[in-house]
Amino acid sequence: MGVTIKDVAKKTGLSITTVSLVLNKKDNRISERTRQLIESAAQELNYTPNPTAVSLVTKKTRIIGLILPENGYYHFSTLLRSVESACRNADYYLMVSIARPGAEDALLQIENFIKKKVDGLIFDPSCLPIDSPGYLEALSRVNIPVVSLGCVGQRLLANSIAPSHQQGGFLAVTHLLELGHRKIGCITGPAVYDSSLSFWRGYRDAMEEYDLSVDPLLLFQGPYGVETGHTGFRKLIDHGITAIVTASDLIACGVWHEATQKGLTIPDDLSIVGYGDSFPTSYFNGELTSITMHFDRIARKAVNLIRKWDECNGPLPPETIFPSLISRKSSAPPQTVPAI
Repeated sequence: MGVTIKDVAKKTGLSITTVSLVLNKKDNRISERTRQLIESAAQELNYTPNPTAVSLVTKKTRIIGLILPENGYYHFSTLLRSVESACRNADYYLMVSIARPGAEDALLQIENFIKKKVDGLIFDPSCLPIDSPGYLEALSRVNIPVVSLGCVGQRLLANSIAPSHQQGGFLAVTHLLELGHRKIGCITGPAVYDSSLSFWRGYRDAMEEYDLSVDPLLLFQGPYGVETGHTGFRKLIDHGITAIVTASDLIACGVWHEATQKGLTIPDDLSIVGYGDSFPTSYFNGELTSITMHFDRIARKAVNLIRKWDECNGPLPPETIFPSLISRKSSAPPQTVPAI
């Protein structure tokens, strides 16, 4: 049988209640000297807290739930690693659930996490259509901290910590405009998602800042996957484009592959900018210019909000994390327009 709180109490000569309050990190008025005595004794005895016992005392499970959408976003692997690392550093366990497209399954996942008595939830609403009133209503009834990593119903909720996809699109297009490109194609995700619309708004804003008209023929929308990159390239290349911005690195994979299959050289014949700076960038030997959303920073802030929730006086205002552009070899000044 392992070392118990009783053993630590016996070694220090203190009551079991006092030792329990310190070792279970329960709020108390115990002096720092007594606290150090207890912690030193526990370390000498190799005492390891029983998670079940700790949760009974603190009413905390030390578990955070993470809900991710079921789609082709490779950047969610980066987000997952970032949240897991932030949880580990804050002494939390991470429980992950995948939500299918639509509000119904996402609501079910939230209900399941609440039943498991998690200390807080982090979710990316990319699986939600823009019009999700039932989702907003359900979130208002949740009595644990819920951190949204994007817009719900086209607005950021309280406690949201989200990247600005509009700023991401703006940075991608501005980078190409500064290089001298003027005919720039744009491939985004489905228009039913706020992240897709926000990326497109960023494209539009950058073009308008350069007093350039926005040609709807240069926009292509589709699922977040490689095939959308293939199809989008074939649709756009006939319109004289010299560059393409994509709303995910996975789409950029498809564009790059299709372009090279057609005999184009990147970036001499076509510049490409991805989005997410995620796993697929290794496919390009580190050459893909992309937008990073700073998932490490977002994850740390989200976990820290949950950790300090009891100290907050009500919901916190939403916080926007602005992305950055990472310039690599896939973007360069335009050469001659390719003939296909």
